Amino acid sequence: MRILAGTVAVAALFAATAARADVTAEQVWDQWKEVAANGGQTITATSQDKKGDTLRLKGVKTVAEHDSGASFTGTLDEVDLREMGDGSVQITMSPDYPVVFDAEGDDGKSMHMTLNIHQQGLKITATGSPGDTRYDIDAPEITFDLPNVEADGRRADLKASGKLTALKASYAIKGSDTMHVSSTFAARHLTVALSATKPEDKGGDTGAGAGTGAGGGTLTFNAEAKDLGGSSESTMIKGTSMNMMDAALKAGATVDAKMGVGSMTYDFAVDENGKQTQGNGSVADGKLTVGLSKERMHYGTSSGASDLTLSGSEMPVPKVSLALAKTAFDMVLPLMKDDAKQPFSLMLALGGVKPSDEIWSMIDPGNVLPHDPAELEVDLGGMVTLARDLFGTETATAPMDPPGQIDSVDIRKVHVAAAGADLSGTGAFTFDNSMGPQPVPEGSVDLTLKGGMELIDNLVKMGFVPEDQAAGTKMMLGLFAKPGDGPDTMTSKIEVKKDGQILANGQRIK
Repeated sequence: MRILAGTVAVAALFAATAARADVTAEQVWDQWKEVAANGGQTITATSQDKKGDTLRLKGVKTVAEHDSGASFTGTLDEVDLREMGDGSVQITMSPDYPVVFDAEGDDGKSMHMTLNIHQQGLKITATGSPGDTRYDIDAPEITFDLPNVEADGRRADLKASGKLTALKASYAIKGSDTMHVSSTFAARHLTVALSATKPEDKGGDTGAGAGTGAGGGTLTFNAEAKDLGGSSESTMIKGTSMNMMDAALKAGATVDAKMGVGSMTYDFAVDENGKQTQGNGSVADGKLTVGLSKERMHYGTSSGASDLTLSGSEMPVPKVSLALAKTAFDMVLPLMKDDAKQPFSLMLALGGVKPSDEIWSMIDPGNVLPHDPAELEVDLGGMVTLARDLFGTETATAPMDPPGQIDSVDIRKVHVAAAGADLSGTGAFTFDNSMGPQPVPEGSVDLTLKGGMELIDNLVKMGFVPEDQAAGTKMMLGLFAKPGDGPDTMTSKIEVKKDGQILANGQRIK
């Protein structure tokens, strides 16, 4: 997805700004630079020449620099901006677009990488007016390869390539000082291939890892995705840069984006010190959602059926596999400092988790346990108070210090089902943060356990739990829980008082 987003950005960057002009190519060029600046970049050209209705730019260079010292530089030999005379603008450019990344870590180690992008046949048509412009992108095929990666001046044995086919995208830009940008994209097919070799360290002065006796190894990875698509809505504020996220969001910048894939397959192989591991898998209907504003950050992913198969020389069985019917993760967090409480939420779900027979044969060779698919779902909400901006300088310089405090947690749902047992619960807690460094909780949680006693008996049959320990566990359950409706069902209400007392079904246990 990162590669796809970067590839689309290459086409969009040189089209979106140009599309905003409707009178002269010079205005196109000026607005181009303005939009780039709002995105934290600069664009220059070594020369520009206007002949007739076409402005020809040569040596067009896009540069983005971060405070950390990391930089991105992309270069196009030539870009032509042609005024068509019918309210539309046609943009053509050189097919080759080399991009150079440079970075240096806090430890002084450097990284240099070159990415070559080839976009033969790219067509861009812009229509509209300066304050309300739309452009359409049609790219039959975009390819990329990674010919050079250097770490501390030494070339790494790393190769990567990919291809994106049948890309169609559109952008609509409204406004000037405050720009509202909406976009859509769709692509038929994406392939990615990666290979890397780690040379064997023989103990000489060979750079990183020298003298450790580390062994060599190889890695290969291949992925294929079909039916990709997405959309976005964003707001850019003149005079701010998304490189300074905290300031841009406070000024009113926003981003809301969705991306999806119809299906994806992948495979990989690792050989390290003669030990081989291979794997392959697939994912259906994957989705990604990202949102940023001064009010909140939203990140969510989900997928339909997926599977993973592993094999290797060190595994006790020829292969193992795991299948999932669905997965989901969703997180919403406040971002800005505020004396008032702000809401947050967190959700994780794994549905239909089904290990292969090979895994079950290692865990339960006698088929004592039910082999039904497992389920996991956790859904939490609550309120927090932030003492610092999450993207602010204070948080960046002290990332391990908590930026705020948790005021309350609502356990909207907890559900775990596996091996014939089913545990579910709901509850709510508040936290008093005025009593010292450790917040004092107060609240309760209601729990229901089905099939718990049978699971304990089955673990005894399998030899995992001695009978005396199983008897003690059942006694403890009897103290914390009471019989519920239905066979082998127990319920419990656990309460935590502000003075430190803990009650189980009204009975004090602490």
